[in-house]
Amino acid sequence: MGLNPTPVSTSGSPQVSRPAMGVLDPRTGQPLRHCLESVSVVHEQCMMADGLATALLCMGAEKGLAYARRNSIAAVFIARAERGLAVEMTDKFRDLAESGLSQG
Repeated sequence: MGLNPTPVSTSGSPQVSRPAMGVLDPRTGQPLRHCLESVSVVHEQCMMADGLATALLCMGAEKGLAYARRNSIAAVFIARAERGLAVEMTDKFRDLAESGLSQG
């Protein structure tokens, strides 16, 4: 079995259970203060994956997931929940994951 290189970028907290301190909210200039821990994006262009992951993280879980679904972005969102972590993904991410992350 061969591997197809597919760029994946993740934005968020490098350590679970603390806010994404390394990313600033562009509206306030302050560290993000929401339940999202990280967003990962799969895209054929690495720089686009990076920019999208950061933008979706800044949007927050609800708006970011809605935007990703509307624009057919392969993304997975990990958020703090009452009992651990909650994982949500777009259909495009799920399809890629099921096919081994091959975009070709």
